[in-house]
Amino acid sequence: MADETAALADLDLLSPHALAQAAVDTRRKWSAWALCVGIDPEIFFPLNDRPATEACEICASCPVRTPCLAYAVAADEPFGIWGGLTTEERRTLRRQLRRRQPAAPAGPGSTG
Repeated sequence: MADETAALADLDLLSPHALAQAAVDTRRKWSAWALCVGIDPEIFFPLNDRPATEACEICASCPVRTPCLAYAVAADEPFGIWGGLTTEERRTLRRQLRRRQPAAPAGPGSTG
């Protein structure tokens, strides 16, 4: 599955620290350095499931790709290309991140 393979490759971009920081980052100062600033937003929000090749190419060389992707994953951003990934690719990435997390320790009174 192509989405699964792409998501596995992008797991390396997102450290637990990057995700935790993105979850509390309300100012998104990193966005000022994004290569997408000033570019037609329709490129990053394609209609009718059109391929977003141009957006993904821009993101691939963007200096703030990691915080952008971390923001989109932490915020569960439902639309557009963020950090070079589509909505579906980010869903797949979130599943991979959940699988990577260690299981929570058993609480008091639990058996096991």
